[in-house]
Amino acid sequence: HRIPGRIRIYIPALEKLPKDWHSLVQFAQELIILKGGIENAKIEPMSGTIVLQYSQTTMHEGDVIDWLEFIVIRFMDLRRSWADLTKEECISMLKYLKKCLQLES
Repeated sequence: HRIPGRIRIYIPALEKLPKDWHSLVQFAQELIILKGGIENAKIEPMSGTIVLQYSQTTMHEGDVIDWLEFIVIRFMDLRRSWADLTKEECISMLKYLKKCLQLES
């Protein structure tokens, strides 16, 4: 669903996120808003949605999607095996990725 300056994306995998992993949402939201022009990011694991508000004067909807894809690819590159990933490792990876992205911008 989209309206100018706001997009909601349904991601079924979010609904499968164990409740004790919901605290990861905060870290992911912080990564998303690192991109200039994205004003707010709200991730709702229970509904499987991400709602993003962005400045129409600095970016387009495609830019928002490209940024999300970029974050996911960078995150995936940090880990080879997902089978044994712990919540703590995931938090560490998200924090590390945030530092990397801050240094790049």
